[in-house]
Amino acid sequence: MTRTILNCCFAACVLLPCSLTLAEDAGTSARRVPCGQALYYLGEAHDCYFTVETTMREWVPLVRQSIPIPSSVSEVSVDSLLTNALPGYVVIQSKSGVVYHIIQKNLLNRREYPLSQSIPVLDVNGSTGELCAKLMSLVPGFFPDQTGRSGLFNDEADFSTKISLSVSNMTVREILTDSLPLAVPSRWLWTVVSQEADGPNRSGCWFGGLVNPRPPELSAVLRGAPVSPTFAEFRGAKETSPEGIAKALACLSDRSTNSAERRWALIYLGKVPRATEDVVECLLRNIEYKYADHGTLADSYPAAGALLSLPGLPTATIARALETEPSTARKAILGKVLSVMKERDS
Repeated sequence: MTRTILNCCFAACVLLPCSLTLAEDAGTSARRVPCGQALYYLGEAHDCYFTVETTMREWVPLVRQSIPIPSSVSEVSVDSLLTNALPGYVVIQSKSGVVYHIIQKNLLNRREYPLSQSIPVLDVNGSTGELCAKLMSLVPGFFPDQTGRSGLFNDEADFSTKISLSVSNMTVREILTDSLPLAVPSRWLWTVVSQEADGPNRSGCWFGGLVNPRPPELSAVLRGAPVSPTFAEFRGAKETSPEGIAKALACLSDRSTNSAERRWALIYLGKVPRATEDVVECLLRNIEYKYADHGTLADSYPAAGALLSLPGLPTATIARALETEPSTARKAILGKVLSVMKERDS
C-alpha cells in the first residue's frame, strides 16, 4: 500500500435532541451518556476520533444507546469500553491509532461491502463532496447521502471541507478516514448507513461535524475529564489573543504538559495574525513532536502545520532553520515544510 496525502444519512434517519442526558449506574461511579455524546467525551479525554458503520434498522437504536462513562475516563481503554457497551459492533483502531472505527459486525461479512473495497488509484483535489462523487463512480452501492443531518449533535452533514489526496491500494474506509484533517471541532468524522442484507447493497455516507462547533451542553460532562481550562481554550478558539498566545508559549515550555495540550497549543499558535519571532522559534523547537501518522503533514506534526498556517512567514526563515539543524529527523520534517511552502508560493 502506498499513499501520498497533501494537505452522508438515509432519509429514514431520525434527528434526536442534543440536550444532555446523564444517569448514574447503580453501585458504580459511571455515568450513562447517549452514544454520540459519549464518543465526544471519550474523544476529548483521549484526543481521538470516531467513525460509524451501521444499517438503517440499527442506526436509531445506536444513537439512543447509552454508554457508561467512568469518572476515570482517561485511564480506560477506548476500544474495550465501546466493545462492552456495543455488543453488536466491532471496534477497530486505525493504523494511525487516533481514529476508532465502530462497525456493525454483520457488515464485515457482506459480499462486496462498499467500505471494504480496495481502490487501486484515486486522486482528489477539492472537497469531501467531490471525494464521495469519485468513490460513487468507482464502488457499486456507495453514495454521498445528503438527505439529512447526522442526528447525534444535530450538526449539518458536511460535503465542503477541502481535501487533497493521491492514494493507491487503499480501502474506501481508509480513504474516507485518512483524507480528513483532524484539527476539527467534532470527534465524529463520518457515518455510513447501509441497507439491510435482504435489500440492495447500498451504503450512504456523510461527514459529520467537520465544520461545526462542539455542542456547549457537553461542558457539564467534561467536568470529570482530565481537560484543563488551557486545553479547552486552545480547542475552542477560532482566533488568538495576546493572553492566549502567552499561555500557549508557556504551555509548550513546560515539560509536564501532556500530549493533548501540546498538540492543541501548537495548533492554536498556527492561528496567530502574524509570524512573530517568539512564535516561530517555539514552533521550530517543537517541530519533531508527532501526534499521529495520519494523512497530512499538519495532522502528523502539529508544529509543521502551524508553521504552514502562519501568515507572512518567509521561506528563507525555514531554509535557514533547515541549514543549521543538526538532527536528521528534524531536517526531514523541515524539508517537507519548505517543499510545501515553495510549491504553494510558485
